[in-house]
Amino acid sequence: MEDVKSYIIIVEDSAIQREMLKRLLIKEGYQVLAARDGLEGLSVIKGTSTRLVISDIVMPNMDGFELCNKIKNDDDIKHIGVILLTELSDPNEIIKGLSAGADNYITKPYNKEYLLSCVKDFMSGFTGDSNPKDEMTITYNGVDNVIRASREQTMNLLLYTYENAVQKNRELIKTQLELKTLNEQLEEKVAQRTRELADSESSYRCLLENTISGFYRSTLDGKFLLVNPTYVKMLGFNSKEELLKVHIPTILYHKSSDYDSFIEELYNKNFIENRVIELKKKDKSKVIFSENIHLVRNSSNIPIYCEGFVNDITARVQMEEALRRSKDYLAQEVKKRTAELELTNEQLKQEIVERKRAEEKKSQLLEELSMANQELKEITYASSHDLKTPLRAIGSLASWLSSDYSDKFDQDGKEHIKMLIDRVSRMNDLVDGIMQFSGMRQIKYEKQRVNLYELLNDILIDVSPPDNIEVNISKTLPTIDCEKVRIELVFKHLIHNAINFMDKLKGIINVGSMRKDDSWVFSVSDNGPGIETKYFSKIFGIFQTLGQRDELKTTGIGLTLVKKIVETNEGKVYLESEVGVGTTFYFTLPYQRD
Repeated sequence: MEDVKSYIIIVEDSAIQREMLKRLLIKEGYQVLAARDGLEGLSVIKGTSTRLVISDIVMPNMDGFELCNKIKNDDDIKHIGVILLTELSDPNEIIKGLSAGADNYITKPYNKEYLLSCVKDFMSGFTGDSNPKDEMTITYNGVDNVIRASREQTMNLLLYTYENAVQKNRELIKTQLELKTLNEQLEEKVAQRTRELADSESSYRCLLENTISGFYRSTLDGKFLLVNPTYVKMLGFNSKEELLKVHIPTILYHKSSDYDSFIEELYNKNFIENRVIELKKKDKSKVIFSENIHLVRNSSNIPIYCEGFVNDITARVQMEEALRRSKDYLAQEVKKRTAELELTNEQLKQEIVERKRAEEKKSQLLEELSMANQELKEITYASSHDLKTPLRAIGSLASWLSSDYSDKFDQDGKEHIKMLIDRVSRMNDLVDGIMQFSGMRQIKYEKQRVNLYELLNDILIDVSPPDNIEVNISKTLPTIDCEKVRIELVFKHLIHNAINFMDKLKGIINVGSMRKDDSWVFSVSDNGPGIETKYFSKIFGIFQTLGQRDELKTTGIGLTLVKKIVETNEGKVYLESEVGVGTTFYFTLPYQRD
């Protein structure tokens, strides 16, 4: 461009088109100013160095023709080129442009390349309004139009108009080619859609033929047009052809007036959902249908037929009727039962009152029993404790007599003194056992970590078994948290029991343990006389022994105490025994995870 300092003025009342044209020209390197109408544009033109004006024709305040006329009749600015833009292509508009002195005329929508080429011509080769103007009269449509323009200006405008026409013609040819292509594509799509519709129709018919629901299409006066096999079967006919001959209102309906009412409702609603209707089958038996029917109209909105899907609900309706009867029967039964329950409820209320009195009496008795039991425990503990003093005295006196006067007694006297000392010892053990048993719930010991292997070795020293009895203690005995005093009593009584009842010259006692599920299982076994199964429960009773008391050094309370201690610690005691072979006592304690 030769003169980049000269401006192009855009005069356009459309803000969007004004901005689009401005951006197009700026992108090409031109300096551009814009105005909203002819009046504003004229003001901008006079205040700047303007080379070219591109103006719309139809604008408020001052249109493009008037703006062009004022530019071309002003000696100071008539050298400025003017291009008129319009959406119209009427020859009258071109003549008016010539009359106004326009230099070019381009129709909208414009081709960007063509417009830029015109702008380039003006900006590089336009020489202004230097040629003398000629005045000529042109008659068009019976109207004389006076044109005042130079021959060069007129020729340029006509050439630009011709070029514009050629450009439009090219665009029209291009558009026609595009339309032809689109038409061919449309024809192909129509053909494709036709094929798809044919396939869809085939699929639709296949669906109708195989659906579990019945389907029919009929005229509004009651003639079948189409039915599927399911519907034929529902009505008990042998074939489609047979059913298609049936007149719906008179053959299938109980009353033809019901059909008329149905058609009238369908006219008003166009679609009826879940319509329940009772019809007659071919054999005159009753069938109940649920229908979804819609009315089909033509393009003139005239009803032509109705169609829809049908389900046989005869069994369901019969079941609902049976349920209704059952419901009525149950309602009567409930009413009857309610009356009976009300009577029973009154009786229960009375019984509850009596039971409440009995519970209160029971509670009172339990409280008295608890107090008596507590008193008994206290008396037992006190009595047992008080018995220890005279027993010790008797034992001491018997020992003194045995030692001091042994030479005075004959053999029977010595036996009697020995028997007295044994009885005092047994009585002392019995009192100790009673005190231990009665103190089970009164005395609580803190649990502590106990190594059972070490504890059993200490017990063995205290028990001091006879030389003919071997006691084996397993080194795998665990360390557990327990009441040491009471677990010591359990093992001590079980070992004492095995020693006291041993009948073999060589006695063997084994103490061991094992893990089973969530428990420790401890065992004390011997090779003694064994115990008959019928005595398994008896031996755990208080003061129960299986031998003569005078022959055994036992109180009959040891196993009772073992059972009570173990069960208090959430365990259990049981035994296995074979007469002549030996006995194994087992007891369990919960396994504690670290």
